[in-house]
Amino acid sequence: DMVVLDFGGLKDGYGSDTTRTVHVGEPTDEERKVFEIVLRAQQAGFEIQLAQGEQDYLEYYQVYENSLRRWGNQLHEGYQQRLFSLLFQRRSPHIQLWLARRDGQIVSGNLCFYARRHVVYWLGATLEEQLPSGVAKLLMYEIIQDSCRKGYSWFDFNPSATLPGVEFFKAAGLKHVQIEIVV
Repeated sequence: DMVVLDFGGLKDGYGSDTTRTVHVGEPTDEERKVFEIVLRAQQAGFEIQLAQGEQDYLEYYQVYENSLRRWGNQLHEGYQQRLFSLLFQRRSPHIQLWLARRDGQIVSGNLCFYARRHVVYWLGATLEEQLPSGVAKLLMYEIIQDSCRKGYSWFDFNPSATLPGVEFFKAAGLKHVQIEIVV
């Protein structure tokens, strides 16, 4: 099993946080592959952040359109740009658009819904030329890490729509064990 250790502390208004992943026992080939992909993406210097304004949602929509074409869909078969604007305009803490940027450009994003102790991954899209970098897996990894830090107890990946990348990520069987130490 993979175990993620997340440590943090506060002192005089300053915070520190570090996360480490260790494996107990021998990792499977799939677990090893996902770990290597995420590590390479971390080292590539992607910036992970939450969307800050409506422009971020609209730029993400362009990435979504790129993904629709890659998935073999016509643009009219997907969600309309207006939906993304409306999601932003709600300004709800229960709707979060996570973004990955490279050199300032949005290259990947995941839209998640939050309720009580439950996070639902609803929609993700990545520019086709960025797929080999592993940025989509890094983004998902960071969202799951953040969900654990904030005390959510359930992360729902939703159906994969038979997309090979999503099914590969799910098949790796990554588990997150949260250990809280109070001193």
